[in-house]
Amino acid sequence: MIIAGKTILVIGANRFFGQALAEEALTRDATRVYAGTRVPLTHPDRRLTPLTLDVTGAAQIQAAARTGRRQQPAGRALTGSRWSRSQPC
Repeated sequence: MIIAGKTILVIGANRFFGQALAEEALTRDATRVYAGTRVPLTHPDRRLTPLTLDVTGAAQIQAAARTGRRQQPAGRALTGSRWSRSQPC
């Protein structure tokens, strides 16, 4: 998957596989990485935009969508969940 120059949404970015996906996207020169986490997140790379996002909460999903629309829509969504696969947005 080509990541360089893309905007990426990673769900579950604060732990395990999701965290590794977010770091790898930055390593592969993603323009922007939206990092969805259940708890607030800080990261030293300015290309990473933290989103407080519990995918079981409709209000948080809507707030994250509004943030993406205001800034830059994601080109790919990646999830740290073992139940999902990468999907184009």
